[in-house]
Amino acid sequence: MGYGVILQEFIKFDEEYRVNVLDGKSIGCVIKINDKEIKNADQGAIFAEKYNKQVIDLAEKVAKLHKLMFAGVDIGIKNNTLYLLECNRNPAFEAFDQALNQDSAKLLIEKIYNKITSIKSNTKNRNKDTSKEHPKTKEASLVFNQPIYGNVYLNSEHEQDGGHTYNQNQILDKALKDLVKFIQSSDIDEISKKDALSEIKDIEQLKEKKEKPEILSSIDRKIKTLNNIVEGSTKLSKSATPLIEMISSYFGF
Repeated sequence: MGYGVILQEFIKFDEEYRVNVLDGKSIGCVIKINDKEIKNADQGAIFAEKYNKQVIDLAEKVAKLHKLMFAGVDIGIKNNTLYLLECNRNPAFEAFDQALNQDSAKLLIEKIYNKITSIKSNTKNRNKDTSKEHPKTKEASLVFNQPIYGNVYLNSEHEQDGGHTYNQNQILDKALKDLVKFIQSSDIDEISKKDALSEIKDIEQLKEKKEKPEILSSIDRKIKTLNNIVEGSTKLSKSATPLIEMISSYFGF
């Protein structure tokens, strides 16, 4: 298939843990208590609450390295050595919640709601700060020191040199199209290129529903994924980062 083969040594662990991490902090640590041949909760694994500081510290570090707001981190222990098994960005948590008698979905939604509320509050404050500096942009929520597209600011209308007026959606569309061009002509590997283009396509489809909290959260994850891909190439990073920053600011991040 063109992807090669990866071989992994099977290790029969003394203990296996699952830690769910929300916004960089553990919301619980459980240990698998049934047959070690059953790999995970989807296969019927049963868990029990067990605190293990070393396991929790490693799980939190891994989730932060992957820049994931919510992650399920699986860790095995063999002869007092910790092994990272998986960092899942979309973990199941039914069996996890049963062991801890908690509602992880509720905790996640509350965190998302609080973040969006904070974003809207900060954006509102920025609007007040910038309205005096730029009298032409009464409805502007964001102003760039060095606009990429002439004297154009997002979330309002401005006249460029030549008298053409651009609205916020046109500016965003141009930023997304230019980002596609940079990525298509970049020297990054084909898998990363395909992932990046897929994230941009999703953002284009979701932008009209940005007022919905769940959509805004999804867009935020996609922008972070784009950043991670772009950072892997110095040449691409120099060209694409300003565009990603503009797209991010459009959504209030």
